Amino acid sequence: MNRSLSRHKSAPLVKERARFLLSLEATGTRRSAIRIASTYLLQVIDPNAGLQAILRKDYDQMDEMFPTTRLSFDEIVARLEELQKRINVLKKP
Repeated sequence: MNRSLSRHKSAPLVKERARFLLSLEATGTRRSAIRIASTYLLQVIDPNAGLQAILRKDYDQMDEMFPTTRLSFDEIVARLEELQKRINVLKKP
């Protein structure tokens, strides 16, 4: 079994993730798109610095849309990273 498949099968919520990928297939989604979707299922925040810079700029431009004081972009990223760690260490019952 290849490393990606092994990691996929040993990760949390394997049945739910498989069901989601099968639903994509059933709706006619291309295999290449399904393969891409499968790589993001366990990733809450993208570590790509370039993408984060774009998201940070976009978030900063939304400042006036918040009726109250908002979290900083760094705080949101830190919270999402923590959530991702908690999700990825879950053990199957």
